[in-house]
Amino acid sequence: MMKLNFPLIDEPITLDKCTILVLETQSVFADFIKNLYAYTGEQGIVIYDTIDTINPSELVCITDILGYDINSPTVIKSVYHDLEQQLNDKPDVKTKIEKLVSNITELLIFECLENELDLTYDTITILELIKALGVIIETTSDSVFEKCLEILQVFKYMKKKKVLIFINTCVYLSKEDMNVLKEYIELQNIYVLFVEPRKVYDFSQYTLDNDYFLIYEENK
Repeated sequence: MMKLNFPLIDEPITLDKCTILVLETQSVFADFIKNLYAYTGEQGIVIYDTIDTINPSELVCITDILGYDINSPTVIKSVYHDLEQQLNDKPDVKTKIEKLVSNITELLIFECLENELDLTYDTITILELIKALGVIIETTSDSVFEKCLEILQVFKYMKKKKVLIFINTCVYLSKEDMNVLKEYIELQNIYVLFVEPRKVYDFSQYTLDNDYFLIYEENK
């Protein structure tokens, strides 16, 4: 179970797999996002489970859904690491690759030695080979809804990340879109928080109104 706490509320909010938090006051919404950027897990906004506080490195916060790059350095680093582990589980394939890399290296070293310049060289690792191939995640999204689905799929893949936060994203989504995303999130058993400046249809949601009173509206 995850919980969210910040100075303006009396008791922590329990985060379901898919949670919507509406902050109606503009200044409160802006300060909340600012504090997310500076999240430390020690003061201000704190997200925690039954055992530990969630570290900054365990959060994925998307403030600009339109400009977000799924192939960010953090994501790609995780993909490369997973490919390495995948090869470690297939020693025959890994050995074949290493042999081919060795043959190519020997050919290039010979050419270096034949060159009139005094050239130096280094060996190439499998990780460097993966990078050289330009491996990235293929994206085909034509809408914000499809992009959200792709982000959720990637987040599920990132084992070290614990909470995904979308900022001001629901404005781009229809009620049907939100229903599909909610079902997918619950099916994948991941924690996703939508932080919005206005009510999101009639979904269950927490609302901190202009009087700083927190209300939970449950979808009937």
